[in-house]
Amino acid sequence: EGQIVEKDITLALAQIVEKKVEEKFDIDVILTRDKDVFVPLEKRTAFANVNKADLFISLHINAHKQPEVHGFETYFLNMATDERAVLVAARENATSEKSISDLQSILNDLMLNTKISESSKLAYEVQRGVLGQVKRKYEDVKDLGVKQAPFYVLIGAEMPAILVETGFMTNSVERKRLQNQKYLETLADGIVAGVERYMKSLAKSTRG
Repeated sequence: EGQIVEKDITLALAQIVEKKVEEKFDIDVILTRDKDVFVPLEKRTAFANVNKADLFISLHINAHKQPEVHGFETYFLNMATDERAVLVAARENATSEKSISDLQSILNDLMLNTKISESSKLAYEVQRGVLGQVKRKYEDVKDLGVKQAPFYVLIGAEMPAILVETGFMTNSVERKRLQNQKYLETLADGIVAGVERYMKSLAKSTRG
């Protein structure tokens, strides 16, 4: 059996989300990569900005020292609120060339123009959407909630931006599920449901 790699699963999931979003809404989806290439974290947001994207969703798979830890969580960019959020950010930021000291100054600049409240709304809707879909079909699904942390991949996004941790590679049940096409479809349905609710809430607030 070949090695299961996070990047293959996240790409497969992204491609399913792309298809579902394009079928459901009349909007274009652009993936930061459509094959097995590494795109530096800083370039992903730049790519979204250049393409004037309306939303930015970064898909990831979690890991934990304790194999029993499992569940879903969705993040938006802010200073971290709890210790595990710091660890998740450190893990996802590891491939960046920037240092944490750069981060503080970058964040200070960004807090002025980042769409924190919109990103927070999008994060809550996507978290709710994913849980709703997955719980309908699978047992023992855990809600780890919406959190905030300083992720490089979200820094500089000029649109609402979130990072979805779709499960734990270190948990045997979730690892197995994440290799299953049906499960990825279910996750994608949840992300799409979240995006749809977010869009509806926007439409309401602009009308109101």
